[in-house]
Amino acid sequence: MRRCIALLFVALSVTAASCVERVYQTRENAPAVLQTHQSVAVLPFRVRVERPWLAEFTFDDLGISEAEFDRRQAAEIRALAYGLQGELATRLQQPGGRVQFQNAAETNRRLSQAGVPPDSLPYRSTEELQRILGVDAVLAGETRVVQTLPGPVALLLMFTAAPPAAEAPPNVVRTYLSVYDGRTGQLAWRFEHEQTGALGIAAKGLGKELARRARTSWPYRR
Repeated sequence: MRRCIALLFVALSVTAASCVERVYQTRENAPAVLQTHQSVAVLPFRVRVERPWLAEFTFDDLGISEAEFDRRQAAEIRALAYGLQGELATRLQQPGGRVQFQNAAETNRRLSQAGVPPDSLPYRSTEELQRILGVDAVLAGETRVVQTLPGPVALLLMFTAAPPAAEAPPNVVRTYLSVYDGRTGQLAWRFEHEQTGALGIAAKGLGKELARRARTSWPYRR
């Protein structure tokens, strides 16, 4: 068992196309405000990873120290936060589109220069972010990964006919995209996406899926 558990950090970089269900919905709150936007910055995503299965194991079972576990988890959360930001900023930029998306590297440079760390973004006003970033609106993303099974163990269960495979609860990835008007702070557009059954998540795959689904009601189309 330890050999399988030791590979748990592969989970967020592995995606499975089979047995995945997706649902999504959008909400346009302020159409008039959206029409005034010409530039949008995508913020680094807020990412939460929950692993309920950890309650069944000790760090000796995992084969690593608690400090090392925390370091690896922080690294994968950071990679997902910045990876999703980059994917959305690139994929939502359409040739001839009505708004211009700020390059993610430029957004992060300005935030760093202003002394604004990513973990403080939920507590910053959109007026402050507009001043720092020089855009009309900001797109804030939040992704919550609930990993009910460790990646390698989930893989073993998926490809076996044993009853636990059918009984194992699915992993869930929920993502929320919110566009806020920079001048008023008003929530102008909201997109909610959920996928269940995936063994893990990768920024590139999720970013592509989010952009594709969001375009069905994207408010900045010409």
